[in-house]
Amino acid sequence: MSWRVWLAFAVLCALSACASLVAFSGGDAWSGVRRQGVELAAVGTGAGLCALIWNGGRARLKWRSRLLLAVGGLGFFGVPALFFAGVTSRLTDTIGVAGFSAIPVAVVVIESLSRDDTMRLLLPSLAGLGGLLLLLPLEMPADTAGWIPFGGLIVTVLLIAALSVWLHKALQGVGFAEATAAVCLPPGLGLLLCGHGGQGFGGLPGAWILVSGAVSTLLTVWLLREMRPVRFAARYLIVPLLVLAVGFVLWTPRFTIRMGCGIALLTCGAALLLMLRCDDKSEVLSLR
Repeated sequence: MSWRVWLAFAVLCALSACASLVAFSGGDAWSGVRRQGVELAAVGTGAGLCALIWNGGRARLKWRSRLLLAVGGLGFFGVPALFFAGVTSRLTDTIGVAGFSAIPVAVVVIESLSRDDTMRLLLPSLAGLGGLLLLLPLEMPADTAGWIPFGGLIVTVLLIAALSVWLHKALQGVGFAEATAAVCLPPGLGLLLCGHGGQGFGGLPGAWILVSGAVSTLLTVWLLREMRPVRFAARYLIVPLLVLAVGFVLWTPRFTIRMGCGIALLTCGAALLLMLRCDDKSEVLSLR
């Protein structure tokens, strides 16, 4: 991978960690849905305008291709946002983080169905997941009403993993601006319609959150195309690691053997997913 891809990946992880810290500090769940809708709609609209200017007012993607990319964007961005907003009172934040840390495992399994060099990355992804589980105070659901959202979390994790692999293939060989518009605008409009009520996010802090979120969205779509899905999925391990590092600096918790083992496994798992040599040649799913 080029240094531009590594730099973009580092920036995305840093912005995602900052967004996680803001989310943990409080805030209304449906405000988050509305904010993400604004970010996606802004990125999609801007990318669509750029595509029209560069293409001389003509669309190069067929309507069927746009529809497929829109469905992919709705599943990758829209469904998880609505799910977590709907179950925020039934699932703890730690279970949500643990669920997201299982995405690399699911991506490895799904991608290994079509690539022979992927299955050897299963052990690093499991190590990262195990490390995070050692660090988190998990509380499993105590009744049926709690297990239903937990099952929804598993389905959401599998959906994100499958669409990460599919979008990586679908975005190859198509214009980035036009594809970004197709992926981001439909879920943005959908989240804006669903993000009713909630607290506002005006002022300078709110503007900064919106801008950083829009940049994160743009980087996410670009890296979905440029990075192998298994390497891109490592961010679901790196972001919690960065949040933990900030927590150590701010609160200096008592260090334990379990904590040390968890951090070691999480760090090694993420590093191996990024550094292990594998064929970076991407399969192309033609949408033209």
